[in-house]
Amino acid sequence: MRVFPLFAISAAVTLSSVCSPGRAQTAPGKAPEYQVKTRYIATLAEYASWPAQARPKIPGQPIIVGILGTAPFDRFLVDLETRYRIHESPIELIYLRQPSEARSCHIVFICTSEAYRITEVINLLRGFPVLTIGDTPGFAAKGIMINLLPVRDRIYFEINPTAIKANGLEMSSHVLKLARIVE
Repeated sequence: MRVFPLFAISAAVTLSSVCSPGRAQTAPGKAPEYQVKTRYIATLAEYASWPAQARPKIPGQPIIVGILGTAPFDRFLVDLETRYRIHESPIELIYLRQPSEARSCHIVFICTSEAYRITEVINLLRGFPVLTIGDTPGFAAKGIMINLLPVRDRIYFEINPTAIKANGLEMSSHVLKLARIVE
């Protein structure tokens, strides 16, 4: 991925203000855990690149974010649709009933409730340009691309670059420098 120097500097500053060395503040008086995780979905996706055939073709066409499983942060997901954009596209949120429905999404958040079938989900999405995000210990090692984990009063993120590359996606080197890398 080619990054222009001026963009790279502003991207690094923007990202570091949201997630300074792989974590976001959630200390008392700060945003609740799932509000921060919702921001991470939008912010980290902004630093991902999809292949041309997987990007929205028409200006204003939405980035589809699927939620697979029981989402403990429904009240914050409304913000995802109303307050954020990814690569200048609006976000459309859909709730998935089956893992196979995830193939029609750009991003899929896989909830902890789906831990029992994480291998099935990963296998179904293998080779599809779908950015997978979770928040369950061990998900990155099993093939989830981005995993958001609370540690004390912070949210850390793990990234599995092998999984990202295997599905034809790319992630900015700025994000990779801030993440805990899991293969």
